[in-house]
Amino acid sequence: MDHGVVSVRLDPETRDWILRDLSTVPWRSLRGARPGESASAVPDLLTALVTKTAEPADYRRIIRLISDEVVHDGMYAEAAPYIVPYLARWIMVEPAESARAAALGLLEALAELEPETDPAGPDWLAEQQVMLAALADAREALLDVAQTSEPSNARTAQDLVDRISSVAGHAGHADYAGAGGYAGAGGSAANNTSMTPDLDAAVSFVATHGRILERRRLDLLLGRGPADGVLAALDAYRNGDGGYGWGLEPDLRSATSQPVAAMHALEVLSEIPDAGTRPVELCDWLARYTLADGGVPFGLPFTDVEGCAPHWVAADPAVSSLQMTAQLAAQAYRVARGRREVAGQLWLSRATAYCLDAIERLPDEPHAYEVMFALHFLDEIGDQPRARTLIDRLVRHVVQDGLTPVAGGAPGEGLHLLDFTPRPGTAVRAAFAPESVEADLRRLASGQQPDGGWTVGFPAYSPAAELEWRAYATLQALATLGATR
Repeated sequence: MDHGVVSVRLDPETRDWILRDLSTVPWRSLRGARPGESASAVPDLLTALVTKTAEPADYRRIIRLISDEVVHDGMYAEAAPYIVPYLARWIMVEPAESARAAALGLLEALAELEPETDPAGPDWLAEQQVMLAALADAREALLDVAQTSEPSNARTAQDLVDRISSVAGHAGHADYAGAGGYAGAGGSAANNTSMTPDLDAAVSFVATHGRILERRRLDLLLGRGPADGVLAALDAYRNGDGGYGWGLEPDLRSATSQPVAAMHALEVLSEIPDAGTRPVELCDWLARYTLADGGVPFGLPFTDVEGCAPHWVAADPAVSSLQMTAQLAAQAYRVARGRREVAGQLWLSRATAYCLDAIERLPDEPHAYEVMFALHFLDEIGDQPRARTLIDRLVRHVVQDGLTPVAGGAPGEGLHLLDFTPRPGTAVRAAFAPESVEADLRRLASGQQPDGGWTVGFPAYSPAAELEWRAYATLQALATLGATR
């Protein structure tokens, strides 16, 4: 293979280590294989690209070198989903602006890459759709960098966002320009029209039955409303101590600040680039109720028990809960992207250590909810050996082609595959067979009810809570389906 087009300005040492690392990537085995198994060398190579010294002018040549290995061997579509999500994750968790600049430079070069198949042929369109989907998945990270980085990196990130929108329009996928990469009514997922929800019906359901919070979040997701509206709705659940209550968790309607309400608040705050001091104040609140082992209890004592499910009323405030701490830490890490004041919180560090130790101590038959929230947490703590080992151990407890039973739950209660891995481009998603993920996406899309909403797989405690949960589930379904496009 002739690499002359990329070697002109690369110094020999840089070119040698790139070519050496490329030779270890089993590109041909990527076709039909699980990313986590067959392409482990790709993250190692990309880590080297953003940490070793290379001139910014070389980024396009480096990407061209990678693409030669991929495109010329017919592996373009298979390799793109590995490269873009990794770089997107890098720019969100890497505090050093120089390393961010390197990753942004690689993304920028990748965005300019053209498949080398016939532009008029079906293969070219398919490859453009693959790259478009991969870049659209990076949009959240790029928007975050555009808001939080130093000026030159912020400009590069914003230019990339604009380019993604522009390329989407040329490719006939203008809906990728919307918030979160959501393809609206008339769009498609993986060229499968059965995976296209009725967006108008979903919006109508949430408007009719949902809380103001879900209505505002849905407007933000679809690019129809401002983040300030979401914050205003969330503030209605906020207490003076920095915590959240007032029924933010539909089955826990107490006015008191509670850990589960803090989790829901962090989930909302992760969607908003500038939430002021709320995230830090909430972390401070969590620190006050963290136990000696670094864990957070399932719930705190309260007396206004009306409308509250028994498992919340009976929660033990003196015992740490992996289920609660893992979901809190997972959402906090999502908030921490680009927010150093959250990433550096002592509470989060202690919660992380507790979760890792508690996950390692899980019994041979762990509870399904513990597995789910533990996997959410492990997905957020970065690409580190301990996390990968624990992911490999936990995914064995997930039923890929049906329901994972919930011990002690209602008859027939269980969790679906997408409950464990709602977002693409993650280590947990890579651990599951692509055909299983595809089948569950079809299952999720087909779950839209005649009234436009989705249902939940567990019994709500009251009629009001059931409608609130359904609006929440509808928002989650649209986000999950949209994230695949």
